[in-house]
Amino acid sequence: MIQRTNKPYERTQRASRLLVEILAEEVERLRDCDDAFDNLTITGAEISKDFKTAKVYFDSLKQEQLEALESKKGYLQRVVSKQVHWKYTPMLTFLDDPAVKSSIAIENALNRIKNQSGVSSNR
Repeated sequence: MIQRTNKPYERTQRASRLLVEILAEEVERLRDCDDAFDNLTITGAEISKDFKTAKVYFDSLKQEQLEALESKKGYLQRVVSKQVHWKYTPMLTFLDDPAVKSSIAIENALNRIKNQSGVSSNR
């Protein structure tokens, strides 16, 4: 009897991690020929259940970097397709990671609170 786990989408999570590894290696290679890929860090990916689309998240994605990624999208999809043997190669979408912006906003708020409490305790 096959025992199934209660973890939904475990396969897509594993595939997302693999996608991040493949794309991170390729972005590293692209840094050598294009400065737009400097300081570009992949923070995660989400592959749809049907494997037809994937959102790839980056830390502080600038417009120039987004344009460079878009121009290399077909190439990156071919790299993925050569390394994995899935029925479909997902169409990649490149996005700024909202978690990074949220963490920066939280850090700034905590610093403001810390500075305010430091000023009031010195009175």
